Amino acid sequence: VPQPATKSAGQPWLSSPIRTARSFAMALRVAAAISLVLGAQGVSHGQKNLRLEKEAAHTEPPRSFVRALEFKHSLRVCNAYPDASELTVRRGADELTGETPMPYKDCRDFEAGLIAGDKLEFKIGDTTTGTFSVSDLPNSDAVLLLVIHR
Repeated sequence: VPQPATKSAGQPWLSSPIRTARSFAMALRVAAAISLVLGAQGVSHGQKNLRLEKEAAHTEPPRSFVRALEFKHSLRVCNAYPDASELTVRRGADELTGETPMPYKDCRDFEAGLIAGDKLEFKIGDTTTGTFSVSDLPNSDAVLLLVIHR
């Protein structure tokens, strides 16, 4: 069996992958040492730190890519109350139906911006026919369907 050739220091020749790995590790150490030296020289020679310069020029707080989820919740009301008088929908002091109340067999979508705790009041003519309290909203886009009937 032939003996492996040795270097002048007496170590066996390293196989090519091991030699490459050791060379790469040494190159990384040298690069790290050089960057430390250059970084220290830059600070000692008064060079401005670009990151600090950008932060000083930027007056707004940094923005995160993580944002609170906003879901679209809309309200759909259908008038199934058989009466000659029309339906009006109110949320607090806001009249959602506006100038045009809803006749019997009519449905309408409202972009009401609902939040938990809202109270909706339904009137046929001048008579309150019912109220609805929003207790919670789903964590997804959704349409709240309310059918007013007798």
